[in-house]
Amino acid sequence: MVVPVDILSNLLLIPRYHLLGAACATALSCFIGMFADMIYVYRKFHANLPMISILKIGIAALFAYLIVATLSGNSFFLPLSYICALALYLIFLLVQKEIKSEEVLLLKNIIFRMKVTESCTSNKKPPRGVIGP
Repeated sequence: MVVPVDILSNLLLIPRYHLLGAACATALSCFIGMFADMIYVYRKFHANLPMISILKIGIAALFAYLIVATLSGNSFFLPLSYICALALYLIFLLVQKEIKSEEVLLLKNIIFRMKVTESCTSNKKPPRGVIGP
């Protein structure tokens, strides 16, 4: 469902608006895909995201966009503006309790486990006769 919308919107918007048209077409198709996924999840699992959560996430995204739009005049500051936008987005979601402390701890455990696994598997060879870690 999303692919035909993406192709059609790209065909209509790119010739007239160029790169901005491609960005708008992609945003439109992503929004339609997200909406279709929300309907699917609701029908399949009878679960939905409360409207207040959608508003909080949207406001956090708006703040992140404003930072990028403000600092993106010079390409030198572009990576810095993306880092600041991501940090502000995550902080806003933490303050609004959209990201819970348990989820942060889970993410830390996953990242730490990945680092431990990488260091264990990259430096040592398995003993003779043992296949894999």
